[in-house]
Amino acid sequence: MKLLTKWAIVASLVAVVVLSAPPVVNGGNPNPGVAPVKSRPNGKSYGEWAQAWWTWASSIPADQNPVLDTTGQFAGVGQSGHVWFLAGTIFGGTFERTVTVPTGTALFFPALNAIFWAPDDLDDAAFFAAQNGLNPALMTDEELIRFIVGLAVDGPALLKVTVDGKELRGLEDYRAASERWGFPAGIVKRGTTDGARRSEAPDVPAGTRKRR
Repeated sequence: MKLLTKWAIVASLVAVVVLSAPPVVNGGNPNPGVAPVKSRPNGKSYGEWAQAWWTWASSIPADQNPVLDTTGQFAGVGQSGHVWFLAGTIFGGTFERTVTVPTGTALFFPALNAIFWAPDDLDDAAFFAAQNGLNPALMTDEELIRFIVGLAVDGPALLKVTVDGKELRGLEDYRAASERWGFPAGIVKRGTTDGARRSEAPDVPAGTRKRR
């Protein structure tokens, strides 16, 4: 059977990795304990963590998918290692979830994200590129998809993240991009992530962490 090969680029504007290590003291970091965007918290770049988050979120059946879960009962599905992912919502909305996380485990979650595929979304990407004064004929497929996924997370009207009651600052500075990547499924999809990420090292046990 011949598989249809697709690749994608995903964007997440602001994601937080709450690390279990002590905060890094850095005078240039507006959020002590949040890893700089150029760092590699727990061995991965922010773009690589975004890729891993999308792979996790898309690999779980709908009846147990944490993104569709409104209470947090399925938050542990598919989790492993020293970093756990927190799910967002689809098409906005507000959920209040209760999640129990092993002590010493880091957390990663996006505050705003999007995904676009090639070849499915190339026509839309070309249209919006032209609307923004670019010539789609001179752009590669990857440039087009990177453009539209970046456009999707540019300039949000409201962007706010709080952890343990403390609002994080300079969220737009934590945007990062991933390489193209693929899902190991019947239809092979390759994608790339672009967005802002954060990495934190709070002092209280991970099981008591709160975020909005």
